[in-house]
Amino acid sequence: MCERSKYASNGSHQFLNAREQIEAGHFPYVYLDPFSGIGGWYLRLVPYPDDPTLIIPVISSNSKPRLRYHVMFYSELSGSSFGKGLLERDDPIRGKPIRIADLKDELVIDYGLHIDAYYDSDGLWKFCLDAQVFEDPCRNYNHPQIRKIHDISLFRIDNEACAQIVHGVRIKLNLMDLPSCLKYAHECNKLTVKRYCERHLIEEGSLNVDPLYFALTFKTDKFLAEILKREKTSKNLMTHLKLVDVDGLTGEIMKQCVKFFLFR
Repeated sequence: MCERSKYASNGSHQFLNAREQIEAGHFPYVYLDPFSGIGGWYLRLVPYPDDPTLIIPVISSNSKPRLRYHVMFYSELSGSSFGKGLLERDDPIRGKPIRIADLKDELVIDYGLHIDAYYDSDGLWKFCLDAQVFEDPCRNYNHPQIRKIHDISLFRIDNEACAQIVHGVRIKLNLMDLPSCLKYAHECNKLTVKRYCERHLIEEGSLNVDPLYFALTFKTDKFLAEILKREKTSKNLMTHLKLVDVDGLTGEIMKQCVKFFLFR
């Protein structure tokens, strides 16, 4: 239990009548709970390649994901095995082989699996960011650099886009994602994420919210500069400044406003 508890997904399964089933040509399996948004996981005993006297425990998924992982297996007959690697779509994750002749009435397999990163449907490698994993000090198979820069507050507000960006994944944000992602980045004081969102705001050029109020509230000075280029009079800016805490605006935001009033 001690070893497998270090992994985000872990458990123990008892295969009853394992030898009888295998000698009859039936290789038992059990489905596992979904993990990191990926379903269809199962633990199975399969024939060992090129040696009919052996079986091997494997973990795989019917969804055929691509991912990087850490794994462990344990049984009394084979001992512990540890591994890590890249799982391609049709490849199972393998443990140590077990002699069929050594099987008794039951076979207990302990397993632990942690996913570092997965290949998403949008064509990007993304980190597996699970709040429970980071909050539990025993589950320590996350990449050291992720643990070093990780801020659990990002995950308590449940914004996957913001969490991925702060860890360096350059995901594509749409107009629906941008406001909420920028809001969370502002609350968590993640400047790199704010700049990333701001660049997307400028590229998209429109929002489903008031862009001027949005820029002043979340202190996006570059986005504000783009908006002010389209303003014809100072009346709209003056109205919006009355709605926000002027004393809380950054120096760069204030410069943009003063410049607009002086040279408009």
